[in-house]
Amino acid sequence: MDATPVIVKMVLAIVIALVMTLIARLARRSRRHEPGRVTAPAAVGGAGGAGGAVQAFEVPRQRPAPSMRVLGFIIIACGVVLTPLAALIPDPIGMIVIGLMGVAVVLCGVYVLRYYHHSSLVDAPTMTIMTSWRGRETRVVHEEITKYHAANRRTVVVRDSRGQKLSIDLVWFSAPLLARHLMQLEAEGRFAGNRIGDARRIAKGLSNVEYSFRTRFPDHYKAILLQGPGANPAAFQRDPAAPQGRGWTGPAYASWLQALQATLRG
Repeated sequence: MDATPVIVKMVLAIVIALVMTLIARLARRSRRHEPGRVTAPAAVGGAGGAGGAVQAFEVPRQRPAPSMRVLGFIIIACGVVLTPLAALIPDPIGMIVIGLMGVAVVLCGVYVLRYYHHSSLVDAPTMTIMTSWRGRETRVVHEEITKYHAANRRTVVVRDSRGQKLSIDLVWFSAPLLARHLMQLEAEGRFAGNRIGDARRIAKGLSNVEYSFRTRFPDHYKAILLQGPGANPAAFQRDPAAPQGRGWTGPAYASWLQALQATLRG
């Protein structure tokens, strides 16, 4: 009986188990932070900034932990060891499968190293900047966000009005300022559509932010958010020419923003 298929399956299972174990263990390590300075829309007034106004922020640039580089080298080493093992397989098909598997593992390791060297995230108060593993930078202004959702248990996707998209890996990166801004946008009814004034819809939106970003905000903070214009539009002034969920103004709105800031500082 030809044992080649069994050997191929055993080798494949061992390699996959090894790689997944390394990823699971190393992903828990802390990320690294590099000091940085970015220019973004000024945090003036409401959830957005003043039109055209910009401000410089001292914000660290997050990068994957050094353990990811170790992971990349280990994966490449596994692939390098696996590839010549193909010559020991008597069956031609098995030899090809093992050889291709080794090459695929090496390429996976190269991807991990490129991710380590190029990927980064800047979580600024009014803008999120992300650099992909290819070195491509994408900037999304929080005020221009139109959609967001959890793609899976570890990734949140954010889109803006210009078609830009961020896919944030919450294992390697953290975006608390982006999550907080989305909480405020939900509380202002930005994503509520024609259900502005429906407190249950606003509460569901707040829960969706927490679910998407795998985080929890204090109950007293969410209670103040639910006192905002999204759930109580009649209590706030609004520019009628502004799009739905935007243009909030007046003393009540200013007091609500102050209450939010005071809660965060507390």
